Amino acid sequence: ALHKAASNGHDLVVKLLLDGSADVNALNITGSTALHLACRGGFLSVAQALIARVVDVNIKDHLGWTALHEAAEIGHEPLIWLLVNNGIDVDSLNFEGHTALHRAAEGGRVNVVQLLLQQGADVNMRTFT
Repeated sequence: ALHKAASNGHDLVVKLLLDGSADVNALNITGSTALHLACRGGFLSVAQALIARVVDVNIKDHLGWTALHEAAEIGHEPLIWLLVNNGIDVDSLNFEGHTALHRAAEGGRVNVVQLLLQQGADVNMRTFT
């Protein structure tokens, strides 16, 4: 239920579930947390609610993606700021060797590339492909 609410941007439902017994770090079938899904959908208020419950921002899904990969992929700067300010590894590699910087650059998201570089992303990281 938490993953469904997060993926649909229902921040109030997410908060109610977290007030109950929902595990903020639970994984779905693809290894994604609710934070991955909130970032994939661009739902800042949901991500804020999850982070307030001390979600592990560095969990990787089955493809090695973190929530930062998701936020960079869609070019969501406020989500990126939120994640960076809560300790996410800006140079985390997915299973293809891509960092969030690679995802942003590939998508032509100039502002996100600049933001990640300002936050210490390694411009010299190489992919595995």
